[in-house]
Amino acid sequence: ERSNDVFASATRILDQSLPDVRQMHGYEDIKLVSPKGVVVYTANAATSAEVGTTAEGHLLEAFREGQKGLKINGIFLDEDSLAEITHYSVYVSKNLSDDDGFPIGVIVTEVSLTSLLAEITESTGLSTTGETYLAKDDGRAALFLSPLREDQNAPLNRTVTYGDANDEATQAATRGQAGRGEGRNYNETPVLAAWQHIPVVDWGIVTAIH
Repeated sequence: ERSNDVFASATRILDQSLPDVRQMHGYEDIKLVSPKGVVVYTANAATSAEVGTTAEGHLLEAFREGQKGLKINGIFLDEDSLAEITHYSVYVSKNLSDDDGFPIGVIVTEVSLTSLLAEITESTGLSTTGETYLAKDDGRAALFLSPLREDQNAPLNRTVTYGDANDEATQAATRGQAGRGEGRNYNETPVLAAWQHIPVVDWGIVTAIH
């Protein structure tokens, strides 16, 4: 309970360090979630209302994955309705235990990917037709995670179906392969592409030029 003296004392101790860590590294938030999935602490004052609530949505997914160990969860669209800001974020979660190894919860850090995605999609040196983008395996298709030169609304919206004759580079990268060669991109345009799988996040990265 938030009114509990032990809870209040623990919160004061955490307030002496975690908000500073958050600001130092530019994190959106640092949350602590109990073994039962209840948010017990947030380092961002703007999300303090979440304390005492049960994790849901992307946070719940990050909590469950974090119980297994260090996990980097998929990109998601974070919409701040109050500030009318929309940006891309990713959750990094890790299980926590006491000195005896008993599980005490999960720490979930929200990291903004807006600046990273801007760097990834920077096309300097790739002439007027080159681009680099991210995608991930989404079952029967590869789901784009970053804007495309010809489709800025692609993140989390646009896919390329596995087995499709177009954009074989993205299909290969999201299925753990690396390579280079000629082919057609997501808009059926002939391109020269290079692709690579990123194991730590299970994403694919592709660089292509017309």
